Amino acid sequence: DNLSVGTFKQKVFLGHKDTLKVVVAELEGYAMSSTRACELSKQLDANQLKIEHRFFDKSVPSAGIAWEQLTVEQAATDCHLIIETLKEQLYPHSKWVSTGISKGGQATIMHRYFYPEDVDVSVPYVAPLNLERIDPRIEKFLNKVGTQKQTLTNFVFEPGGETENCSWRVRDFQKLCFTHKTVLQKMLEDEAGKKGYEFQLVGGFERAVELIILEYKFAFWQYSGECSTIPIGSRDAADEENLREVFEHLIRISPPSFFADSDITKMYPFMYAAYTELGFYDYKKKHFKQYLSKDVPKQGNITFDFALPKGIALKPFNRAQMKAVRKWLQTDADKILFIYGENDPWSATAVDLKMNSKCSKYVKGGLGHACQIKDFEAITRQDILDTLKEWLR
Repeated sequence: DNLSVGTFKQKVFLGHKDTLKVVVAELEGYAMSSTRACELSKQLDANQLKIEHRFFDKSVPSAGIAWEQLTVEQAATDCHLIIETLKEQLYPHSKWVSTGISKGGQATIMHRYFYPEDVDVSVPYVAPLNLERIDPRIEKFLNKVGTQKQTLTNFVFEPGGETENCSWRVRDFQKLCFTHKTVLQKMLEDEAGKKGYEFQLVGGFERAVELIILEYKFAFWQYSGECSTIPIGSRDAADEENLREVFEHLIRISPPSFFADSDITKMYPFMYAAYTELGFYDYKKKHFKQYLSKDVPKQGNITFDFALPKGIALKPFNRAQMKAVRKWLQTDADKILFIYGENDPWSATAVDLKMNSKCSKYVKGGLGHACQIKDFEAITRQDILDTLKEWLR
């Protein structure tokens, strides 16, 4: 809004087919991960515009990140200016669809909130709407997932996945890992040597292995949810073969790279946004206090403060902004179709449409954060596509 303070280059990618076809604008929440056609572009045989999120990868000001300008409104305005320009210059007669996955889904919601007329339809995938810096609904979800059936409310729910109760199995696996933390730490050191990981920002290898084990629960439900894959073993069984299997499973579900210095520094913009507007989660210590290193603070939960940019003063969390978006979604939002996986921890803070019949929400049972339209049964898939095509008439 104020060009006098400077400008920056933003990376976009346009896959052009025809000036009269639908344009799918995929809004990234991070760096642009791929230039391939997304699911919706293929289904709608559409042109595709991809927009890298401000202050990630190639879209960083040459003078450095202006942290105070990393807001959902500024990011939405980036998308508005780009879409507005291409609409005027290339696609004045096309229908437009915005979409995004995870944080990109959040960006899709925010862009539509601030600029509702930019596109005709929006399809956010697995997008949380957190109302607090640490939203307590996430922990409540993690305490229940795998123990009870989904409760039907005002959305389309399609059953699927395992019915086995594996909540305790997840916790037992974490305790198994903590029991043999010293051995797993040595394995992590070997793995870090091979992959070039460093863990100075989290406080060293002991803290790194603790964080990897704590993250396991969230990561398991986010991307796996298959109880049968969890190694079963006695906490007293310390043979190398058994613990090697435990370690390999642990790092497959909860990758060490998530806590490595190189990844943390790349994700500074994400964590800054999470702690100021988008919200996040933390780790509860109550089940694992006896296993944690002595320098873990006795009070409070384990947060991601280590993943915040250094020397930056955080603004208070913008609760008013998130609550305003929630109210809009429940009242005035129009032609937005939400996709969620039942087991995904981020579905704990999924959009609640209340009685807003102008939008739709679909939840696939048994799936997590990778849920897409293609994962639904044929009849539900067709219903989703019919809804989108009706909205695009």
